[in-house]
Amino acid sequence: MAKLLRQPEDEDMAALRHKAKALLLDDDKLVRIAITAFLKDSDLVVESTSNAQDAIEMIQKTHFDVVITDIMMEPIDGFAFRDLVRSYNRLVPILFLTSLVNGVDNALLNRIMTDPYSYYIPKNASKLFLVNKLKQALHASEAIRERNQMEEKIEKSLELASLIQRSMLPPWAHFSDAYEFSCFYHPLNKISGDLFEWIPLSESSCLLVFGDVSGHGTHSALAMMAVQAFLKRNADLWQKQPPKPHAVAQEIGDFLYGNLHGIAYMCALIAVWDFERNLLRYYNAGYVDMERFRTPSGERIPLNPERKGGLPLGMIPDAQALESETVECVFDDGDRFLVYSDGVHDLSSDPNGENGMDMDVFHDVASTLIQQEAVEDNAISIPFRCYNALKGMGWMHPQDDCTLFVIGKPHPSRNQKTFVCRISANNQSVDDMVQVASEFVLAHCGSEDLSFRLELLLGEYLVNIIRHGLEETSRQNEFIVLKVVVEERDVKIVVWDRGREWNSGANPAFRHPNDVLDERNAAFAESGRGLSIVLKIAPDIRRQRYSGLNETVFRIPMDDFSKPDDARGRDDGEVSAEPAETRSRTADDMRACIRRYLAEQ
Repeated sequence: MAKLLRQPEDEDMAALRHKAKALLLDDDKLVRIAITAFLKDSDLVVESTSNAQDAIEMIQKTHFDVVITDIMMEPIDGFAFRDLVRSYNRLVPILFLTSLVNGVDNALLNRIMTDPYSYYIPKNASKLFLVNKLKQALHASEAIRERNQMEEKIEKSLELASLIQRSMLPPWAHFSDAYEFSCFYHPLNKISGDLFEWIPLSESSCLLVFGDVSGHGTHSALAMMAVQAFLKRNADLWQKQPPKPHAVAQEIGDFLYGNLHGIAYMCALIAVWDFERNLLRYYNAGYVDMERFRTPSGERIPLNPERKGGLPLGMIPDAQALESETVECVFDDGDRFLVYSDGVHDLSSDPNGENGMDMDVFHDVASTLIQQEAVEDNAISIPFRCYNALKGMGWMHPQDDCTLFVIGKPHPSRNQKTFVCRISANNQSVDDMVQVASEFVLAHCGSEDLSFRLELLLGEYLVNIIRHGLEETSRQNEFIVLKVVVEERDVKIVVWDRGREWNSGANPAFRHPNDVLDERNAAFAESGRGLSIVLKIAPDIRRQRYSGLNETVFRIPMDDFSKPDDARGRDDGEVSAEPAETRSRTADDMRACIRRYLAEQ
C-alpha cells in the first residue's frame, strides 16, 4: 500500500505494498461526496456506492484494502452488510461511519467490536481523525497479512520437515514367517520427538529402539532425526555382530552427550527379540516400561517387576548402562508385546490436559484387543484400534507425541490357506501382487472364475486407493497390506491402508449391489468408478477407520463357483490347478472373464 497522505509525518505508510483501495457504502450522497473530498489529497483510491448489493458485487470482483460503511441503511443495515462481507473476506478492515449515539451501556460499540477487524468513526469526526483511523486500520491489516504469510511459510516448512521425518521411519507394519509388528505414530504438531527404529538382525531376530527426546517442537524433532541417522549408520555393524541392549544404550548416550549436550537428552527402550529362541532382552533408560500380553486370554504379565533400568541417555557425562540392568524374558509363541510412549499417559479428556489417561482403562483396552486378535487375526490394526478406542472413550486431546507398537509371532491359526503381502503404492506392485493372490486362490479353490473375479476386484480397489486415497507426496514411502484367507464358504479379503477416509455414503454391506451401482456409476466416473465393480463382485463389504488406518473386509461367497471335476473330493491342502509358475494369464483371458461376468448380471 502507498502512503495515505502526502506529508512527511506519514512516511511510515510508504512501506505498504500497493496503492490502497477503499470501498465506501452510504445511502446519503452528500456523505459520499464529503468523505471522497476528505481523502482527495491522500493516496487512497475511493470507490463508492449507495447500494449494499452493488457493494458486494464490487467486493467479489475487486480487492479492497478497507471498507467504510454507514450503519443505518435500507434494505439491510451496516451490520448485516458486514456479515455479507465476511462471507467473502474474513480480514478486511471495516470502518463504521455513523451518527448514532452510543448509549450508557456501550451497546453500539460492543456490537461493532464483536468483530475484531471493525472500527468506529462518528460522522461528525474531523478529517484528521478519519485519516488517522484509516491509517490505523491499514497498518493493522498489513501486520495481519504479514503474520499470516509467515505462518504459511512456517506451515510449509513443518510439512516438509514432517515428510522428511516420516521418510526416515521404518515401515509402519512388517510381517514374516518369524514375527510381525505394526506401529501407530502420531506427532502432536506434524513433527515429533518420539523415535522408532527397527533393525533386522536375522530372519528371526531384530533390534528395536524407542525413544522420547526431551522438549517439544523443532529442536526435539531435529535431535530425534540425528539419533535416527546414528542408528542407521551403525545398522550394518550390529547386523554382523548382534548387539546387547545395554551396549546400544551406551553408544546412544555417548553420541547424545558428545554431540547434543545441553540441547537434548532421550528416554529410551532398546530391545532385542529372538523369535527362534523365544527370547527377549531389553534395557530401559527412563522410558515407559514394555507390556506383555498372553493370547488368547489377554492376560497382562509383568515383565520388569524388579524395575531394572537406567538413567535417560545423554543426560550426564560418563553415565554407564549396566548389563545387570537388562531385562530378560523367555516367552510363549502366542505372546504379544506392547510398547508405548508417555504420550499415552498424557492423553486427556479436556483440552487443557487436566484429566489424564486412566492407565487401568488403557490396559483393559489393550487386553481386549489382544483377545479379539486371537480370533480375528488382525494384530496389524491393534495400535490404531487402541488409540481409536481411547479417543472414543473421551481421551481425545493429546498433549504430547504418541507412539503405540505391537510385536509378536504370526497368529497360530494362520495356515497354508492364508496369503499376506505388503504392496508398494504403485500400479506395477499392485499388478504383481494381485496376480500372486489370484494364483493362491486358484491353487486352493480350484475355480478359475473365482480367481479371475478376485483379481478384478483387487485390481480395481487397490488402484483406487493409490489414485484417490493416498497423497501424491506420500506414495513413494507408503504401502498397502493385503490378506487373503480361503475359508469354508467364502474367500475373505482384508485390506489395510493409511489413505483418506472413504466417504461413499451408506454402508454398501446393507444395500443391494445393483442399486448402489446404478446410483453411483456417474459419481465414480471421474474419481473411482472401480468401486462400483467392486460392489458387484463382493456385495459383503465391511469398512472401518481406526485413527488414520482404513480396514476393509470383502467376502466373496464360493457357493456359485464349482471346482473342476478332477478337483472334487481332494484334501484341502491339495492344489487342483496347474502350478502358478506355469500359468500365464493374458489380456484376452481377462476380457473374456469380465464379459462372462457382466453378462451374468
